[in-house]
Amino acid sequence: NIFVDDVQSSQISTDKDGVFFGTIPNIDDGTHTLYAQEKDGKKSISKTISFAVDTRSPTLDDFKISPKGTVEKGAVLSITLASEAKLEKAQVTIGKDDYLLTEKSPGNYSSSFSAPDIPGEYSVDVILVDKIGNDSKFLSQEKLTVIPKKDSLPPFPRNVKANATDEGIE
Repeated sequence: NIFVDDVQSSQISTDKDGVFFGTIPNIDDGTHTLYAQEKDGKKSISKTISFAVDTRSPTLDDFKISPKGTVEKGAVLSITLASEAKLEKAQVTIGKDDYLLTEKSPGNYSSSFSAPDIPGEYSVDVILVDKIGNDSKFLSQEKLTVIPKKDSLPPFPRNVKANATDEGIE
């Protein structure tokens, strides 16, 4: 007999070496325990093992980028997102560059990095992977337009006085 969470789940047979195998139907997502008990004889019980079932891919519950829209090349971008806690990977892709986000509090991930150096239109994609390997891709969460940096000139001089002399302007 196979017990899942202390409830008999199924009956299976063993081979001549005492190895059993089978399918345990309809197990919900979550953490479970499993053990085997002899059907006849001494009624010995196997060691209990714990396992997790996770059939759901991570969701993207919130996403923010600042600044958004049009930015100068090299501008500092801040990204935050919300999903399930303890993801194996929370990643943002802008063009061909990947940026990993760090979990700052349960389910909240963030990072800051520079906008691309090449002006153009960029799609901001999000990739989330949970501990069991379920992954989700959220394409084009934002569009980012990167423009060249504006040339910064020194301020125009004001209140400048010049005197013209025979030797030039002073």
